[in-house]
Amino acid sequence: MTPRRLQDALGLGQLLLAAAGVALGGAGSLPALALAGAGALALWLRPPAAPPSQRAARLWTLAILAALAATVARAVLLGDILDAGVDFLLLLAVQRMAYAGRVREHLQLVALCFLLVVVAAVVYTGVAFLAILAAYGLLALLDLMVAVLRAEGERLGPRVRLEIDRGLPRHLRALLRGALATLSLGVLGALIVFLLFPRFGAGVFLVGASPRTLSGFSDQVTLGHFGRIKSDPTPVMRVVPLNVDARPDRVTWYLRGNALDVYEGGRWRRSPDAPARPLEPVRVFLTFGRHDAPVLHAEPAAGGAWRVSATPIPGFAASGDTLYARVTLEDVGSEVVFAASAPLGARLLRGASFEVARLRLRSGPDDTLRVVGPPG
Repeated sequence: MTPRRLQDALGLGQLLLAAAGVALGGAGSLPALALAGAGALALWLRPPAAPPSQRAARLWTLAILAALAATVARAVLLGDILDAGVDFLLLLAVQRMAYAGRVREHLQLVALCFLLVVVAAVVYTGVAFLAILAAYGLLALLDLMVAVLRAEGERLGPRVRLEIDRGLPRHLRALLRGALATLSLGVLGALIVFLLFPRFGAGVFLVGASPRTLSGFSDQVTLGHFGRIKSDPTPVMRVVPLNVDARPDRVTWYLRGNALDVYEGGRWRRSPDAPARPLEPVRVFLTFGRHDAPVLHAEPAAGGAWRVSATPIPGFAASGDTLYARVTLEDVGSEVVFAASAPLGARLLRGASFEVARLRLRSGPDDTLRVVGPPG
């Protein structure tokens, strides 16, 4: 296999992997994804003549311009920015694969595939993306190594290019080992950075910029402060009742997150040293300690399990009824844990990641809950 055909195969693999990633993430239209895959495979099986004829080049230019106009129209009129952009990138990738004769043109195909993989990383969060990313990284690294050799052949003349075409098949295994070693070092470095360095949001780079008032949550409230309020549609939490048979017509309880206990100069805020009752364990739950009687009690259940429920209050028939709910919080830049006011007990369901496993629950002022952990 000549270096040109090898790069065509590597480019085909990168394009198919990138298309699979965006397809699994639900980005791009299915017809465009199917046509791009079929077109790329057909072009690899039967490469077009190089250089292209003037008629073919003119037809491709018209097709690209028409696709660009359709992409802009979809983005503006329908608001379908992501799918329209992915479809346009797929068309550009197929066009570059059709006429990737020189190294410079082939590198344009590599760049387009990289953009599609970036889109896939955003829209698809499944475990299968790790396999797609590993395979793509190996093909891309090997492709870039071959591209360097081909570029040197194009720069130094036909004789050197002929020697590279003859010698590359003998050294293909060495190039593959080099790509694997480079990929392994990259994965190891990324893992070290992921575990040891904190991640920051975009707000870190906007310190000192002009503030914009957003609807949302804050640890302080300034009375009489007016500004242009921008609605923020970002989800902050998902609340799922666990011990109800069906969704109620009307929720009769409220989520409570913070208690502001200090008022100064027209501003309410939370003092960091506000008194808080300690949390005491009751089986797998943490509850606020009380001197008179615990609000939660545990009793043995069938099968060796334990049943945790509210301590009944004398004179109130329904005081032992307990609502269980799972609250999944997004990172809103606060330590506050939202729960139905006032919570009887809480349990932190730690995820599998290294950072979440180090989080701890602690009590806040006025029987609120907060989650604390190491910086980052």
